[in-house]
Amino acid sequence: MLVDRSTWKKLEADAERMPITDDLDLRLPAPRHLIAMKLRAAISPSRINAQQDWSDIVELMIRNQFDLDDTGIRDLVIKFGGESAIEILRTLLNERRSD
Repeated sequence: MLVDRSTWKKLEADAERMPITDDLDLRLPAPRHLIAMKLRAAISPSRINAQQDWSDIVELMIRNQFDLDDTGIRDLVIKFGGESAIEILRTLLNERRSD
C-alpha cells in the first residue's frame, strides 16, 4: 500500500521495534495502523480478496484485545472502513468467538 508522507510519518512514529540481531531492529506498524490499512484495503472496490483483509482485522483485534465498544477503536473502524464495517466486524468477531 502506498501512503503519503504525512501518513508515513504517523506510521513511523508509532512503529514498534523488534530486535532481530544485536545490531538490527525491525520496525513493525502499530496494530491500530495495520487495522486502518486493512480496512482501507477491504473496502476498496478493486480489492480481489477482501475476505482475507477482514480475517486479518479480526485476528489483529482478538490478539490485541481490541473491543468495538471502545470509542477509540470504534472511531478508527468508522474512519477507515465506514459505518458498515462495525457490523461486519461484529458479525465476524461473534462467529470467531463461537468457534
